Amino acid sequence: MRRALPAGMLVLAFPCLAMGQVAILQIQVVEGDAAVHKAGARGSRPLTVEVTDETGKPVAGATVSFHLPEDGPGGVFASGIRTEVVLTDVDGRASVRGLQANRTPGPFQIR
Repeated sequence: MRRALPAGMLVLAFPCLAMGQVAILQIQVVEGDAAVHKAGARGSRPLTVEVTDETGKPVAGATVSFHLPEDGPGGVFASGIRTEVVLTDVDGRASVRGLQANRTPGPFQIR
């Protein structure tokens, strides 16, 4: 057994070039945090994050990258690669499905 540990909450600052201001975005894991996958098994539940602005409003159309470790415990996404790039929906949510765990047991983080 191994545990996938998404990086809890992340706060990002992006410059708004047109206005000369900085947008503060927050990323919160809403599904899949601390999921346990059997070594070599495919996950059945998605990993979902929510992106919100500094007022807590969902951000649609934000680009979210999910990265699995290159070495040790980890795996690949349904696409067969270790990185998936997804746009958030109108609710500010982005999800990846079909994580295929490799056969190396142990905890790992999805970043």
